Amino acid sequence: MRLHVERRLDIPRWLIWVMPFMSVTFALLLAALLMIATGQNPLEIFRVMVKGSLGSSQALAETVVKAIPLMLIGLGIAVAMRMRLWNIGAEGQFYLGAMAASWLALFHPELPQIIMLPGMILLGPYAR
Repeated sequence: MRLHVERRLDIPRWLIWVMPFMSVTFALLLAALLMIATGQNPLEIFRVMVKGSLGSSQALAETVVKAIPLMLIGLGIAVAMRMRLWNIGAEGQFYLGAMAASWLALFHPELPQIIMLPGMILLGPYAR
């Protein structure tokens, strides 16, 4: 018996809406099972996670500040995947670019702003 995989030509509309919900639900259930296996209360842990990330305006601001770079990395990977390129080092490249841009600002503070900002922008993506 051979397994034959082929692409679906028509995807039901309901499946487009249900699959993300099912994926998140499955991920939360799997995480809860792992927490139960280690003797923790998953409801308490999830409550603390939500309160810590969305519980106040300061927490929400910090969540957004930390999420935006990761979303930009995801966008870059999505473009690369669409072009059929494989990239598994995007987060490291992001940090390397941030260090290169910071290097310019920290070790050459005498540069005029008209040179500093474009230099940091140019160093960011080319530090890999």
